Amino acid sequence: MSSPYSLCKYPLSGLKEDVSLLDITLEATIDVQTTTLPHGTINLHDQSLATFWQSRSMTPPHVITLCLKRPYLVKRIAIFLAGKTDKTFCPNLINIKTGMSLQSMHFMGNISVDFLEEDIWAVIDSHGEKFETDFSRGIPCQYIQIVVLSNLDGGRDCRIRQLRVYGYK
Repeated sequence: MSSPYSLCKYPLSGLKEDVSLLDITLEATIDVQTTTLPHGTINLHDQSLATFWQSRSMTPPHVITLCLKRPYLVKRIAIFLAGKTDKTFCPNLINIKTGMSLQSMHFMGNISVDFLEEDIWAVIDSHGEKFETDFSRGIPCQYIQIVVLSNLDGGRDCRIRQLRVYGYK
């Protein structure tokens, strides 16, 4: 089965806002395997493109797990990647999983970037035209896992500058 998400890439200037969506990132507890201080998880949602979360001294995969306070219909996941600045720290293959529990995670899509000449928002948006289940209103979940499988040019540690999860108001 193919993914119920589509991938779009927006330049630095423009993560397109949708007035029907609510940024629910702050409704989540964020857990990571490792962190290089002072580049902790708070930097994933601090509204600054100058800060970042960075993994510490491990080869991929690097896992970021979000636990939402309650189940939501998740419509969009946006990750800011600064390949121009971060070079080998920039992820080039990211796997996204969602579920109602950590034991019921389902693959939802990949973000794949071969090289970055500019900084981008990589956005995965749910849609449902090809599926028996209609995902056009979003994917029902309480848990989201973002798994960095590899970095540009074989880098070990990774940096993610911003992370946004959107659901409906």
